[in-house]
This record gives sequence, C-alpha cells and structure tokens, in this order.
Amino acid sequence: KEILRSPAHFQAYLHIERKETPALFLGTAIHARLLEPDLFAETYVVAPGSDKRAKEFKEFEIANANKKILTAEQAAIIEGIALNAMRHQSASALLRAGLVEHTIIWQDEETGIWLKIRPDCLSVDFETGICLDVKSTEDAAPEAFAKSCVNYDYDVQAALYLEGLRAVFKRDFDFCFFPTEKKEPYGVALYGASDDMLRRGARRVRQALRLLK
Repeated sequence: KEILRSPAHFQAYLHIERKETPALFLGTAIHARLLEPDLFAETYVVAPGSDKRAKEFKEFEIANANKKILTAEQAAIIEGIALNAMRHQSASALLRAGLVEHTIIWQDEETGIWLKIRPDCLSVDFETGICLDVKSTEDAAPEAFAKSCVNYDYDVQAALYLEGLRAVFKRDFDFCFFPTEKKEPYGVALYGASDDMLRRGARRVRQALRLLK
C-alpha cells in the first residue's frame, strides 16, 4: 500500500517506529476474542475500575505484569461484539470452522518477490474456500464500510490474499469482510468482496510489485 503512494513513502514505512495506539490495542483484543477465545482468556484480564492513576489499578497492573489489561469499558465493547458475532449465523459458522491466523508464504511468479499473508480465518471445507477478515470499524453499514474499503485500500489486501491462497492451495477462495462496530449496539455485518473490487485490487497489486521490483 505504501509503495503505491511513492517509493519514498515505502522506505519511510520500513524504518518508522510503530507504537501501539489505544485503537490498535482494542482492535487486536477484538480479533483475539473472536478468532482465538482460549488464547484471549489466557492473555487478557479486566482491571477494577477505569482510572489508571488509581492505587487499585496500579496494584492490579503490577500483579498482572504478564497479562494485557483491559478496562471495564473495553471489556464491555469486546463482549458486546462477540455476542453479536455469535448471533450472526453465517459469520459465527465461519469463525468456528476456520483455520485461524496461519502464515502463508509464496514467491510471485512475475517478479520473483517473496510474499507473506496471515489471513484471520480460512474455511477450506467448501467447494470454494472462504477467507474471512475481521475489521473493527465505526460504522458497519454498507455505504460507510464501502468508504472504509477505499480509504484503507482493502481492495489491495483482498486481491493479494486471494492471489496467495490460489498459489499455495491451488484452488479458488472468496474473500469476506466481517466489520464490527466499536460502539453500542455493536453492529456486525458480512460482505463479500465484489468482482470489481478484486479486479481493481489485482491491478494495484501488480503495479506495486512491479514498482518494488
């Protein structure tokens, strides 16, 4: 995505120090809760209260130094999303049946560049496989999420993932987005990447790889 802006932006991206923002922390926790609930239970704990300056919070933080600490508000968001995800019949079936967080590596035939993807969830027990990608968002409604797809270059991600899956599994996959809202009522939705979106993404993937080469 960065090299599509310019090679200079790509070089800067490679060397920038990335700090975990509160939004990124919450998004990672949502992913863990939906995709790896057992690991989530082992990794995350909920702090008493939400004032990080309070003595009780600081003592809890010391006692759980090897854990990731959620505030009560963050925990409520995560559990609200998880409840709605389980109520969504199609999405819950994909989440339960899929292969979670598998790293896939392949070499691009045209450029020789080695590529890596890490799909959230893969369902392979269908004639056409399904790649499910969980997205934390402010608005999961169709028009709003379509804008997010443009703003965050989700077409590039979807096309690259399907290219990698085809190269490794030697079969076709469909790409589905599962946007989850971070505010009540914690709306969720399931959208398939359209043919137009995937064609545009594939063109941009080729452009990026050729430029990198």
